[in-house]
Amino acid sequence: MLASRDSNTAQLIDAEALRFITDLVGHSARVEGAVFSPDGETVVTISADHTAKLWVSRYGSEIATLDPAAGAIASAAFSRDGGRLVLATARDAWVWSMAGPDDRPHVLATLLGHSASLLHATFANDGGRIVTASSDNTAKLWAAPVDSSNYDLLATLHGHAAAVNHAEFSPDGRLIVTAGRDGRIKLYPTSVEDLLRKACEELAPHRDDFEQVEADCRLAGG
Repeated sequence: MLASRDSNTAQLIDAEALRFITDLVGHSARVEGAVFSPDGETVVTISADHTAKLWVSRYGSEIATLDPAAGAIASAAFSRDGGRLVLATARDAWVWSMAGPDDRPHVLATLLGHSASLLHATFANDGGRIVTASSDNTAKLWAAPVDSSNYDLLATLHGHAAAVNHAEFSPDGRLIVTAGRDGRIKLYPTSVEDLLRKACEELAPHRDDFEQVEADCRLAGG
């Protein structure tokens, strides 16, 4: 697969045979990225026309156009089982189910909470969590239950002094790594217990000013 920033199309190429299959034609502005589903059967393209399109990878036929009407789309990522897709947009992150009642993609959840445009979003390998990265200098960790639209904010990850370009889970899901425009890379734990313990460590020099936090830290073993 080749996505072209100079045209409105992407090229579908057989990587083993190095054979051109077809052009993916349908976007009305330049194609800025393309990602295969884990099973390789589907391709998603994102475009400067503020839409994403799903395609059958074998033939290049269009499956659906995803239009969250939320401005520019910065990234797209499938869950490991291929059943969901998350789009990072200028306003929010949108989670889509790949199979609705009519076998068409439909919106499962909108992740609201960042105060500036999103730059990246992806799933943990277990599919149960999402991390988003934003121009508001933070990343956010979300619960992403497979069979529910109740996607809750678990934590806001502070520490960068500029926009967070990218965020990824470690393969075991226990850590998040972020890359910021401040030139820094940061690691964060992902469990609630570890996050609370980390917060307690940061607040330890100021516990006299945070009596309630001190009590919470004692309960958490901090």
